[in-house]
Amino acid sequence: MEKSQNYVELWGTAGAAPSFSHENHGESFYRFPLRVERLSGQSDLPLILAPSTLLEGTDIAEGTPLRVTGQLRSFNNRSGHGSRLVISTFAQSIEPCDGGHFNRILLSGVLCKQPTLRRTPLGRSICDMILAVNRRYIDLRVSIQIVMPIRADSGGNERKLSAPAKLCKDVLADIFIPVSYTHPEPTRLRC
Repeated sequence: MEKSQNYVELWGTAGAAPSFSHENHGESFYRFPLRVERLSGQSDLPLILAPSTLLEGTDIAEGTPLRVTGQLRSFNNRSGHGSRLVISTFAQSIEPCDGGHFNRILLSGVLCKQPTLRRTPLGRSICDMILAVNRRYIDLRVSIQIVMPIRADSGGNERKLSAPAKLCKDVLADIFIPVSYTHPEPTRLRC
């Protein structure tokens, strides 16, 4: 199976200064629109979502020319009346640029259902599709998992560490994670 890909590159001008959006895991996130012109001369205003660490030392005001790279993110906003799909660009880098306009989005993933071709009242063709693009999410604060391969000898009784496990054992000798928990009263589970 092909690897999933999610890459966005936008060149444009900031539509406004960044404003606070939300906080997650102790980090603040800010959002701002980026004005990106089409070849037709019309402008799009995609929403940029950026962590506070990315904005440090960067002065972004309305009209500032920027190059933003990152990933396309979407979620259903169920606040208010009904559900509304919100699409934004999660910024992974923000740099000043020369003021040109550019728009590139590369997505590859799994097609969730058959694409539907439709026409607008003005005759424009539109293809609706749902594409699932996976992304890795690792939160080291939640858990640590260490897998050590162990081999049994031909008798099946004695276990020997394989070469990767010996390396892992040597690395683990330098890591100490204190974990202790005692339940105040023994409990019995009923099935």
